[in-house]
Amino acid sequence: MSAADPSYPMPDVTRFIHPVLPSNDLGRGKTTALTLAGRAFSLSRDALGAVTVDDRAMRAIDRHGYVWLGGRDLSDTAMPDLDYASEGFEPVGAFGVRFDAPLHVSFDNFSEDEHTSWVHDFLGWREADAGAIHFEAENHDDRTEVFYRAPQRPSPWTPLLLTRHGDIFENRWVTRFNPIHTVYTLSWHHPKTHAPRPVVSRFAIFFVPETPRTTWLHSFAYARVAPAWRALMPVVRRVVPRIGRNEVNDDARFIPAVANTPIEFRGMRLGRYDKPLIHNRKLMKSLYWRIGDAVRSLEGRERDLWAAEATPHVE
Repeated sequence: MSAADPSYPMPDVTRFIHPVLPSNDLGRGKTTALTLAGRAFSLSRDALGAVTVDDRAMRAIDRHGYVWLGGRDLSDTAMPDLDYASEGFEPVGAFGVRFDAPLHVSFDNFSEDEHTSWVHDFLGWREADAGAIHFEAENHDDRTEVFYRAPQRPSPWTPLLLTRHGDIFENRWVTRFNPIHTVYTLSWHHPKTHAPRPVVSRFAIFFVPETPRTTWLHSFAYARVAPAWRALMPVVRRVVPRIGRNEVNDDARFIPAVANTPIEFRGMRLGRYDKPLIHNRKLMKSLYWRIGDAVRSLEGRERDLWAAEATPHVE
């Protein structure tokens, strides 16, 4: 089934709570219409500031600078945990970007890093440094965990985060499916001494299906600054979300070129960097969409892939 097919699945995912709208976009006495997984909703804020939804089966929660939407029976404990204070991170911003591509295509794009060198402007490595990439991936029953390490490319943004061209860039991320979201933690180290640079950033990105052909990426940005550099926190607060938005916008500009990628893996060549992508598709279907037969098909494809050690990339 291709993504262009109007029968592309839009299962009901309202058993999860999704971020759908920045809180500031819903003023008092204002009503906003939106679509979640093909279903139309209308949100409003009353004179006391409370957010309501026009559907009696749904509830809205205003938290982390966003309005979240989910089933009426969901408790507050169903909210994804975005409190990283115990790790020293502070929230520095949130933003949404609309992708003109189905959920699985938008999600695939953030499940591998091979495209980094030719799509992105700041984060990650140059194509010439691809041979220096260190990659690890672990698949679990409820999540994927990925780690990339490579030389940081030159960029005018680099000094603003107290890093330098040639520093070692590290990207650790964990993807979960309640709803689908990935938490990326980005750090830099001196290439010889391995001393950490003062600023570490984190982005929690939620992949929210709008229609069969469009997806919203709602991102929450965080930063941690070493104590000796705390005076720079006001600058970091402005720079980190700006960089994050720029990087997500890079992907949004690229994604229409691959928007018709089929939901199955027929006709695709996949390699070791695609290990998390394949497992993420499997968990998306089993945990998020609750589609059983397609998952069993993916499990067989996954076994065949690692047995054959196919070469990377998508045709």
